[in-house]
Amino acid sequence: MNIRILSRLVLAAAPLVAAVSCAKEPTDSTYSSSKKVLEAWLNINYPDISPSGRGIYVIDSRPGTGQAMDDSSVYVFVDYSITDLEGNYVETTDETINRRLGTYVASNYYGARVMVRKDGQLYAGVEDMLDMMNVGGYMKAVIPSWFLNSDVYDEVEEYYANDPGGSHYIYEISIKYATDDIEQWEKDTLESYSRKYYDGLDSLMEGFYYKVLNVGTGDTIPNDSTIYIRYVGKLLDGHVFDTNIRDTAKKYGIFDDSKDYDVPAKVKMSSSASGITLESSTVVTGFGETLFRMDNNQEVVSFFSSDMGYGASGSGNAIPPYSPLVFHVTIVEYDEYE
Repeated sequence: MNIRILSRLVLAAAPLVAAVSCAKEPTDSTYSSSKKVLEAWLNINYPDISPSGRGIYVIDSRPGTGQAMDDSSVYVFVDYSITDLEGNYVETTDETINRRLGTYVASNYYGARVMVRKDGQLYAGVEDMLDMMNVGGYMKAVIPSWFLNSDVYDEVEEYYANDPGGSHYIYEISIKYATDDIEQWEKDTLESYSRKYYDGLDSLMEGFYYKVLNVGTGDTIPNDSTIYIRYVGKLLDGHVFDTNIRDTAKKYGIFDDSKDYDVPAKVKMSSSASGITLESSTVVTGFGETLFRMDNNQEVVSFFSSDMGYGASGSGNAIPPYSPLVFHVTIVEYDEYE
């Protein structure tokens, strides 16, 4: 599943089959052909429907009671589904639908994602839907192919003239939350998590929380040492995206037969958090800061903002953009594995 099907930055190539089958320079005839296909479908399925916004077709909507999506609502948290005109799912954040379709993957995240309404990151058709919605609202609309163009135009006629062709899609969007300050949202979310699970633990630095759960031997780990760890990585809602603990992997359905769970992960320490490596690879800032503070045999938990994790990009299908992360880490007796 790839949230970027909603955005200008990637949707020009997604879904891939449609993009490949219609790879051609946009022309007036492209728009005319696309328009005929859409009009024929609408005449059969929704003969009385009229266009809204710049030209999308709203099939169903339920008003929300929250704030309207004005220009200050830059970051919008949404659940969504996308189908073609035949009703075949192209993409959805709905776990139940993915299970029904046989596309469910336990390590993938299913839930609200952040859509960014700036720098031309969303298609015109998606923007039109959001413009007509409030937080808590729902909308189902047909977005014509010419409003799924990867370019931004001032005039509607320019979208017609630059229709990339391909398919028209039906989008269903539910807005869960919106903010103009994603950093403040993350700060508030982390503070709430701290109060709920760790008695209001204070951050050690902006956006970084750290708590020792088991002091271990308390021995300081020398710089440039090699240590071994067991860890669990998850999101604040409890979604486990990675672990090297066999039972935990099985419990959360992310067990990987190709992974050696018998040997803990090898960490090369350093004189700074940024120099620490895991299995010879660099680690995200928050994880490095966690390891750097640990003593021998300690068990700790840390949680931190996305700018110390995977930031605005996220990581694959497991970690959405702007996701604070949680890590439980235990240093094991590393000398016995040398």
